[in-house]
Amino acid sequence: MSLRYVILTALSEQDLTGYQITKEFDLVLGNLWSASHQQVYRELAKLADEGLASFEMEAQTGKPDRKIYSLTTAGKDDLSRWIEEPVLFAPTRNALLVKLYAGGNRDTLLEHVTCFKANCRAALAEYQAIAKRYYPERLEDMEEWKKRAYLTLRYGVTQREAQVAWAEEAEQVIGDLGQSDDTALDGDCGPDQAEAN
Repeated sequence: MSLRYVILTALSEQDLTGYQITKEFDLVLGNLWSASHQQVYRELAKLADEGLASFEMEAQTGKPDRKIYSLTTAGKDDLSRWIEEPVLFAPTRNALLVKLYAGGNRDTLLEHVTCFKANCRAALAEYQAIAKRYYPERLEDMEEWKKRAYLTLRYGVTQREAQVAWAEEAEQVIGDLGQSDDTALDGDCGPDQAEAN
């Protein structure tokens, strides 16, 4: 899978500006795929060059003109072809699990797991806020497209809930391990310790 298909999917629902797509990433699509604003704009330019998306310029008062992107017939065909392809599940590559398996200082391992749990809880809170804001109605009252979008969000919620539960179990097990030495971490919860996938 590549970023292009996330963007083509967003454009399949409605015409969007690059800014609107980046906001979708910030609020919703980030659960599906991680991308910076620069990556989104670069990919939009590629899609336009390849004829998979087109754009119209719209004048704005007191602001630069903006591009409104839409899916072309070729883009719809490419997205449909990709949807029909079998889903290949990537193997899990998780540095935290390798570090746990490798062993080492108990306090260091505990710090890694605690940081992982904290980041999972933060992501879970963010997903729950998105659900409350964008999906306030009952599931049976949602339109079909919104039910599909909701399922992607629920995937993120249930994944984070499971990760928090696992981290709590891991803290208990690690806490029962042998004595520590003086090489524990200093409490910094950087992205390496928080790696979720």
